[in-house]
Amino acid sequence: MKILRFVAIFTIALLVTACPYSSEVPLSTPSEKIPQQLLGKWISPSDAEKEAENMKMMPEYREKLYPSVYHVITTIDKTSVKIEKYEFQSTDTTYTVKPHTAHVTTVGNVTFLQVKPSNENKYYFYKMVFPANESMELFPVSDYITEVFASSNEMKSFFDKYKELSFFYSAKEEYTKSKSVGSDLKH
Repeated sequence: MKILRFVAIFTIALLVTACPYSSEVPLSTPSEKIPQQLLGKWISPSDAEKEAENMKMMPEYREKLYPSVYHVITTIDKTSVKIEKYEFQSTDTTYTVKPHTAHVTTVGNVTFLQVKPSNENKYYFYKMVFPANESMELFPVSDYITEVFASSNEMKSFFDKYKELSFFYSAKEEYTKSKSVGSDLKH
């Protein structure tokens, strides 16, 4: 019974931490203009709440906040961005930085963010939604997709066919634009 329980918990944990679908073929080459609201420093909603509470204090009493993970998105050109993912290392109170590049592709009425880590030759795909001015939701395209595409057009047709179905995506990731200046974070 304990083994069965362990296997069930392990399976659920594996499903929850799965990576988004990846491909060596992009959905398209960078050609669409980057939405300006994508640019900035993005943190989790819980870190945004802590940040807002901290900002209410007088400057001399404010704490130095260290979100566990945050992303800084800056323009490379009109059609591409640089994403730096900062992950906090509590052992030495510093951040490690993982650089990525990204661009967007709209398929019908859905905008996809294509993210390419600088140390990999593949893209990861996210449905991107801005429900409010300072918030962003990313829906990773499910890694249960097993298709391998020979061309961007082939992939785009597949995405167009399934983009409206909920099982095409993994769990939603939510982000809030940070109000703090980058200098209050230790890199």
